[in-house]
Amino acid sequence: MPKALPPSDVQNVVDKFKKGLHYSEIHSQTGVSTGMISRIRAMHFPELPKHSGGHPSKLSPTNICHATHLLTGPAPTTPCLVAQEISSTNGVPVSSLNVHWAVQKAGVVPFVKPKKPAMTKEHIKACYEFAMAHQHWTIDDWKRIQWSNETKFNRFGSDGHHYAYKGLARHLSPTRSSKHHKHGGGHIMIRACMGWEGSGLMCKIDGSLTATPQILAWASMQPLLDMEKVIFKQDNASSHKAHVVKDWFQENGLEVFEWPANSPDLNPIENLWDQVKRELYSYETPASGMLESWEREAFQGLKDALTNVPVLCHANPTKPYFLEADASGAALGSILSQHQEDGCLHPLGFLSESFKGAKQNYDMHDKELLAIMRSFEYWHIFLEGTAHPITVFTNHQNLEYWKESHTFNCHHTQWHLLLAGYNLQIVYHPSKQSSKPDALS
Repeated sequence: MPKALPPSDVQNVVDKFKKGLHYSEIHSQTGVSTGMISRIRAMHFPELPKHSGGHPSKLSPTNICHATHLLTGPAPTTPCLVAQEISSTNGVPVSSLNVHWAVQKAGVVPFVKPKKPAMTKEHIKACYEFAMAHQHWTIDDWKRIQWSNETKFNRFGSDGHHYAYKGLARHLSPTRSSKHHKHGGGHIMIRACMGWEGSGLMCKIDGSLTATPQILAWASMQPLLDMEKVIFKQDNASSHKAHVVKDWFQENGLEVFEWPANSPDLNPIENLWDQVKRELYSYETPASGMLESWEREAFQGLKDALTNVPVLCHANPTKPYFLEADASGAALGSILSQHQEDGCLHPLGFLSESFKGAKQNYDMHDKELLAIMRSFEYWHIFLEGTAHPITVFTNHQNLEYWKESHTFNCHHTQWHLLLAGYNLQIVYHPSKQSSKPDALS
């Protein structure tokens, strides 16, 4: 048990507290231990706040107020420059971390500057006039807009920093390094559009974003657009303003939504890109091809929609079958259907596959034929020995006469022999009339 202090020593410590001295100063002047000084403070001055300890701040309240003004003023600076100014004024070395922690306690926190377009007075005036011209647009007016944009998809994560942890004595392992591909590998550029009715076709852009790839991308989306009702929205990039692009829009009768240059991005498809990228990066292993992850997501959504009762039906061998097949550059898709009591075609099943290996190099004619051939292989249990001819719908008109051709390559010969056992007729069906197999491909 500690020895009690004489009343005179206790009174001496109390007097020192009343003068506002700190523990170290009272200890050096009285010789009383800091533990005893703490007990005297708790007994005689319980209302005094407990000292937090540590080195006293190098920044006075005036310095903190000045630093806050510099960091949040009209000409913002950095903690490093503020620390240099305070050090030269006070004659005491102050680091940027001292400034950072001090202003953070005062309620000033750092943030990443958002990127905004460089706006001149002319740009601001044009944006104001645009807003005034469209302030009375109704929801039905905005429903006509077909929002279009391009984005880059990375196969191996984002372009930013990737963080990992390792022990102090451990060497860098292969699993703790980010792999990169030379000459821009590991990503693709995609253009797509969306409207009130939903998302449109996704199209890969090969090469740089010049006028020609843009026209090819828009041309691939054209069959899905109602030219008389749609107003097309683009992002005012230089390749979009080229004369050849404007001429293409005019020749195809597509109205373009005009909006001011350098204005803040008015494009909700950016939110769709964000959602797709989140889904892409959520897989435990990277997709073997960039379109594989899009195929997984889109195909799963179609499966959920098509398998809801009463859409999907059972096969009836007494009724004729209808097969809709299509192919894209990366995959094939088909739907097997039959007429039901309501007079409409209802799907019995659906097929979607990516092209692998050498099949990726087939031309579009052979890929369309491969889509038909794979459909008959997949549903052979239903399609062999049917009483009625199987109607095969295709959006390639020249396939109607394929069976009557007299010259075949090796692939055509094999497929001709396989399809010879089926009672089928190929019918040209324009892609504008049905986009279901096109979506699966």
